[in-house]
Amino acid sequence: MKYSIFLISMIIVVASSTSCQVDYQCGNVPYSLCFKNFNMLPGIGRDTSGNIVLLGNFNSSSQGLNYIATLPAAGGSITPGYAITTDANSGSGYSKSTQLYTFVTSLNQPYIAVQKNNAPYTGPYFQNGTFNGVWALKGYTLGLGFDDINKRTYYCDGNVHRIDKIVLTEQERFQGAMDLYAGQNCNFIGAVGNDLYMALINYNDNGTTTTVYKGSISCANCPASSLTKVATLNFQASGFSLSATHMYFSAAPGYLTPNAGLIQLPLSGDMIALRYIVSEPVGRFVFDQSGDWIYYQTADLATIKKVGPISANHPQVSVLYDRSNPGSSGNCGCTGGMQGAQCQTCSGQIQWVNSFPQCIAVSNGNPATCQADYQCANLPYTSCQYATCQCVNGFTGAQCQTCTGTVTWNNGVPTCKYN
Repeated sequence: MKYSIFLISMIIVVASSTSCQVDYQCGNVPYSLCFKNFNMLPGIGRDTSGNIVLLGNFNSSSQGLNYIATLPAAGGSITPGYAITTDANSGSGYSKSTQLYTFVTSLNQPYIAVQKNNAPYTGPYFQNGTFNGVWALKGYTLGLGFDDINKRTYYCDGNVHRIDKIVLTEQERFQGAMDLYAGQNCNFIGAVGNDLYMALINYNDNGTTTTVYKGSISCANCPASSLTKVATLNFQASGFSLSATHMYFSAAPGYLTPNAGLIQLPLSGDMIALRYIVSEPVGRFVFDQSGDWIYYQTADLATIKKVGPISANHPQVSVLYDRSNPGSSGNCGCTGGMQGAQCQTCSGQIQWVNSFPQCIAVSNGNPATCQADYQCANLPYTSCQYATCQCVNGFTGAQCQTCTGTVTWNNGVPTCKYN
């Protein structure tokens, strides 16, 4: 199934410049709402315009949807971009976005983590309202990194893999994948030139540590024992990034490990040169376009800060957004993917959740997410399972009417029994 990739447009059509305090001031409730008081989820990125990209919800209404949103690099108010309309809090399946896993700047493409009934998933969320759950985290820890310059994807799922493209679908995850190291886990992964770096969080009776390993991006089917241990660090990493000369970590207090901050370490692992850029608990972080400033979330998800220049002896910290002081007013905008002057235009299927409309993308007649069976096309051959429309009882095909065996019926429900 293919979906188009759209650049992020961070302006909602309905009078988004109109300030507001409450929803009714936006004129066409519940299609338009007052977006105010942003609650961040873990994760931070940077788009091609230099804006800071976030995931979270606006608590000035009872709608409860998560949004991809932006914060100007100079600070100010957070503006809603587009809703995560694949979230489903009720019905036959549960699906909820939980974090902005990463953001590929060149594509303006967010990758989000989604908790479903059967497993957590990670993959790209598209502006047209579709989510591709490329990685289903069943029984393994995912370490995922993108080389935005050379267009490569690296990931750990118990083994280490390289794919020479930015992976957008589950099929691309396996097409042309190069297996690098067998039997190696990681929480974070990235590359500098031909060198591959992996960071693994270790939990033990004496506390939590983070170990960094180094390998090659071209070592095909190599054993994990051939990796070089670069450093073992006395903190629990919450984020990881690489420059041409250094590796960077964010850390928050972990089990028996009070150390926290933004930490810089030479790629060689020289512990004498280890440097704490800031010493407060830090969640995720991202570099600005110059590579000399860092935007970061505090670990309590209450504040966005900026620190730099990193090359200076004493980098300065400034606050860009503070949840306790978000500003006196919000902005009016369309809810849940709706568009148009009155926020009543939807190019997909309108679903009502908690008395609010959501515009859900449709492919082959089926919505990208569902709350109940009647929302799926071609009943009774389909049903809403785990918040998605799926074929029932052994049927296959685009319309779910293909059966390679014998079709039987019971109480109006078909079953395909294989011969």
